[in-house]
Amino acid sequence: MSLTTPYACYRDRPGSRDAQWPQDRRSTMFWKKEPQPAVGPPVSDELHAIRDEVQAERTRLRGERAALPTVAEFYKGRSVFVTGGSGFLGRLIVEQVLRTCPDVGNVYLVLRAKKGVSPLDRIKTLTDVALFDRLRAEQPHALDKIVVLPGDITELGLGLSQEHRALLQREVSVVYHVAASVRFDDPFQKAVFTNLRSTREVVELARGMPLLKSLVHVSTAYCNADQMLLHERVYRQRLDWRDVVNWAENLNGADVQAVNYLGHK
Repeated sequence: MSLTTPYACYRDRPGSRDAQWPQDRRSTMFWKKEPQPAVGPPVSDELHAIRDEVQAERTRLRGERAALPTVAEFYKGRSVFVTGGSGFLGRLIVEQVLRTCPDVGNVYLVLRAKKGVSPLDRIKTLTDVALFDRLRAEQPHALDKIVVLPGDITELGLGLSQEHRALLQREVSVVYHVAASVRFDDPFQKAVFTNLRSTREVVELARGMPLLKSLVHVSTAYCNADQMLLHERVYRQRLDWRDVVNWAENLNGADVQAVNYLGHK
């Protein structure tokens, strides 16, 4: 006993209209669609040429991407310098680089003494958090690659000694300048020295790095606060940043108090 659809039973019944049609016609009508002609004007030779050019460019780009090193391969044997390594974003960068790039060189951090705690003691506290648990479990000795250099990003030369400055310029290939202040009520000089002048000092330091491959700058939040809507472009500033730094460096005591007072107003 075979099972058939009700339509098939009706179609094959003697005397039905379908039974009188040729078999090939019935199969075409009921079981498959006839091919539809192409709609629209024919493609010109110019469009064919453009299509072939785009396809060739895609093939070339795929080949270039295949030739690029992976992230781990890029960092292999290269040392990294991170400012702001004690902050939220800085610690994420340090953990990610150490965990995902096992062959990375040293990771240098510039830290200042804070509340009577030395930079070396601070790094022990900063890495003793859940963020680094996986790294400690999978690569117990990875944290030994962190090298702490005493310094202060608000000072000229980042507060680094000549010996440490020479060490960074000799060894570092990748720089992450992440240090910044996101406080609204910082004194004027501190805000300028932290968010503006420190960037200049990092760039000047990087100029002396013959092995430099990448310098990444993460600015502070709330830039261009006078704009209602921000787009991904560089905005022209009304003041030259060099003038702002020079002004902050040459303020006397009374001027500093006046500027800070107006800033809070």
